[in-house]
Amino acid sequence: MSRRTQGWAEIMGVRLFCLFAGVVLAFFAVPVRAQEAGGAGEGVGADAAMEPEADPQAEVRRKKEEAAAAKRKAAEEAAAARREADEEKRAKAKAARDAKIKAAEERRQAAIAKKAAARKAKILARKRREEEARKKRGVKGQEDIILDDETLAKLRKPEDELKREAQIEAAQVSLPSDIKLEYLWSLPLERPVSEGDIWVHGDVILLLADRSVLYCIRKRDGVPMWAIELGDAPLYPPAVGKRMVYAFVKNSFMGIDRSRGEVIWQINPGFSPSATPCVSEPYLYVPAWDNRVYAVEVCATKRVFESDRLQNPFTSVEHRFRKLWHRTTGGYILGTPVLNDGFLYFASEDGYLYAVGQDGEDRYNAQTQGPIRTPVTSGDANVYVGSADYSAYAFDRLTGRKRWVYPTGSHVNSAIYPDVRGGVALVCSNKNGIFGICDRAAPEQGTPYWHIPDAVSIAGVSPDFAYLILSDKRLAAVQKKEGTVQWVSLLDGIRSLVPTMNDWTRPDEQFRLICLTESGHLACLREAKESVRRALEARQ
Repeated sequence: MSRRTQGWAEIMGVRLFCLFAGVVLAFFAVPVRAQEAGGAGEGVGADAAMEPEADPQAEVRRKKEEAAAAKRKAAEEAAAARREADEEKRAKAKAARDAKIKAAEERRQAAIAKKAAARKAKILARKRREEEARKKRGVKGQEDIILDDETLAKLRKPEDELKREAQIEAAQVSLPSDIKLEYLWSLPLERPVSEGDIWVHGDVILLLADRSVLYCIRKRDGVPMWAIELGDAPLYPPAVGKRMVYAFVKNSFMGIDRSRGEVIWQINPGFSPSATPCVSEPYLYVPAWDNRVYAVEVCATKRVFESDRLQNPFTSVEHRFRKLWHRTTGGYILGTPVLNDGFLYFASEDGYLYAVGQDGEDRYNAQTQGPIRTPVTSGDANVYVGSADYSAYAFDRLTGRKRWVYPTGSHVNSAIYPDVRGGVALVCSNKNGIFGICDRAAPEQGTPYWHIPDAVSIAGVSPDFAYLILSDKRLAAVQKKEGTVQWVSLLDGIRSLVPTMNDWTRPDEQFRLICLTESGHLACLREAKESVRRALEARQ
């Protein structure tokens, strides 16, 4: 072999050896890399496993931060709510001021309208007189005034009717046009009031608004005397005496000064009243749910507090009930007792009428044939009750002897009204209308004078008429003696009528009808003798 060939063989052998070595190294390098990769993974897992747990202090700090953030958010919401409440309060105050300004403006406009209406009525009356005078003279010519039909119709109306219409128009009160009662006064009500929250007592009207504010209004002219916050609605209608107004609120009796409207005392009676008390100041006769009538007296105890630390001593007055006596019956007493000439009369569900002296001494018991759930009324000679045996009773006031009994055919659902001067007792039954019963000391006593079957309630009684509400929502004026219907009026514009009864001790008291109008007024209508006379003459 030549030298050149041998060199080439050596070069090729070296190359083959390098190639073989490279293949061997590549073959063994693959599992090593896989093992290193696995080892690296295990190292990472080990490192992760060896990492320390979360710091508890950091968790506490996180919770504190969250609580602080929630607290800040709550504070922001409370501040926003306070701002909203303040804005609402300011809005209400502004609305109240605007309402007062509007009310003052309305009163001013009403006064202007009243003067204008009165002036218009005078002008129409003068024109009517001038027209009548011209007709009498028979004068026709250029001096005659051409009037339209509406003006002529107004001129033909009597002057008092023109005045009444002008007054109603000026006061902006909605009243029936055909009612034969004279408009006297009206009082706009800012808040809605139901007829069950208005009570007429003698010369005052008590009105409850918003279930807790008691107003006292003078009946003769509609002037509000005072208003007081009771804190809640009275459980029974308030009672009125010569000096005080008595209301049962939240299990306590309140004594309110009648002239000033100030609460003088508030007493827990120690028993649960079942009806409005009978007032004979300083005594109260209170029916209770324990089937008793309590006679109590309001006593005042003065205490003078003196001390070295006090420069001026002060006096405290404490009031309490002193129980004088009580009388027990066999059932609940659901009506107000009546005091007449030293006798106290009350009735019970046991069916008896009780007469007790003011000293607590029993006088007599008079029995009916059913429970008595209506108040007792008294006249000069008799005591009247309506029983659940569908009958009306009259007992002698001094002896308890039965004077008469009349079957009505249904429950007597209200107090019997005795007309002292007319000798008639008005009995209202539940389903059979209203009866006028003869109450004179004669053989025919207890017999019906008249019967109006479609009458449902008594709105009021005057010396000559009984004003009855009919089932079709009309008002009828009925002669008390004959029972003849003198006039009937629709109640357009009147939402409800407040029952108004004359005091039986003053039968000649002038009648006034209190009503709630749809225009939101408390209105008073008076019996106009001239209007009644013209109505009677028109029917003849």
